[in-house]
Amino acid sequence: MENNKLQIEVSDLDVFVQRFHFIKNEILKSNLAISMQYIAFLVKTEAEFETTGAVEYSIFKNIIQYTASVIEGVLHYGLEIALAKGIVEEHRIMPKAESFPERKLLHQIDKLTKIEGVKSVKKHEKFKKNTQFKTVCDAYKKGKLIDNELIKNINDLRDKRNKIHLAGLTKVENYYTKNDINEAFEVVNKVIKEVEEIVLNKV
Repeated sequence: MENNKLQIEVSDLDVFVQRFHFIKNEILKSNLAISMQYIAFLVKTEAEFETTGAVEYSIFKNIIQYTASVIEGVLHYGLEIALAKGIVEEHRIMPKAESFPERKLLHQIDKLTKIEGVKSVKKHEKFKKNTQFKTVCDAYKKGKLIDNELIKNINDLRDKRNKIHLAGLTKVENYYTKNDINEAFEVVNKVIKEVEEIVLNKV
């Protein structure tokens, strides 16, 4: 039976896997490669088909979302390696935190109001698998792992990615353009290059 379905050809997954050769976490590497392959598919779809209006904007939005996710994954891995190598110290780059391990009732004013004494301990957040994108960006800035201009561009892209929360939008979501996409690709390429440098060369 003849297959009349249209085909959009993109590079094999191995090509994208190779771009992340410096990442030793195989699961992360595969997920990054899959995301990059999907981004390539979206780009070709937009280029080869007549898309306008909401459909075109949605494709651009999807590209922004996936590109930002790739950047987040690469940055997270780079920070993990930078900490392991001792390039940066966790207590210097992670946000300060305060815990209250003990509290004692001093005076009960009424049923809803009381005065307590607390023991407070100054700490810092631990770097974890689920550390927030913004916190990771701030850590790169504090540790001077990449330049401030690139950090600014990453945060701009992160803000665009965050506009996926439809209930919080104040206008119709039709503001993604090809220029946004081109800027996002410049940022992701710079991030991959910088993190590759951290992983392979910095000591």
